[in-house]
Amino acid sequence: MPLLELARLNAGYGHRRVLHEVDLSVEEGEIVAILGANGAGKTTTLRAISGSIQRAGKLMFGGRSLLDCPPPEAAQLGIAHVPEGRGTMGQLTVAENLQLGAYVRHDKGIAADLERVFAYFPILRERRKQLAATLSGGEQQMLSIARAVMARPRLVLLDEPSLGLAPIVAARIFELISVINRDLRTAVLLVEQNAVAALDISQRAYVLEAGRVAMCGPSAELKAHEGVRRSYLGY
Repeated sequence: MPLLELARLNAGYGHRRVLHEVDLSVEEGEIVAILGANGAGKTTTLRAISGSIQRAGKLMFGGRSLLDCPPPEAAQLGIAHVPEGRGTMGQLTVAENLQLGAYVRHDKGIAADLERVFAYFPILRERRKQLAATLSGGEQQMLSIARAVMARPRLVLLDEPSLGLAPIVAARIFELISVINRDLRTAVLLVEQNAVAALDISQRAYVLEAGRVAMCGPSAELKAHEGVRRSYLGY
């Protein structure tokens, strides 16, 4: 049984349907990428999973339906959503943002995980007393991912983690996503305009077109597919 399973999922905003009969799955410990042009429904897919928009169909996580779960309950079940634009709390310090990430936890491992996060992101240790709003774009993105890790989720939904970042910073972000996935076996569903980077770190990928799955398969195969290369990889 997949960790996450979408079957014939429809979702949208008010009377405007964006997703049409979407089938998608993520296994435990897997990185799965979602590719597509702007407006294809990538962000809507993540919002449908986390419960912030209307959805209908089949949406299962860990064997439980998410259709009746609002975002706070989805978070308690083990889903962490890192939205486009980072979503850090600008008027809180780095340390306070990280503590906020662990609000769904009641175990004794929070202090150890904070040290783990600082090992992944040493700059956050240096900036731990600094307001999040004063961080650079790359540092804010690191903080948003680190805050998600502090929840110890089973699945992280990552929306455009490289958006607006310098290439060298974006490369470091992708490297850290792979390290976190490997070390913690945290599954990742990644929406990313940098299709080459997304395919490089994922095991499987889906291509959305106009709210429908146009193609899916192992990332290596999609990377070699002529249509994907021309439309998304630029060669």
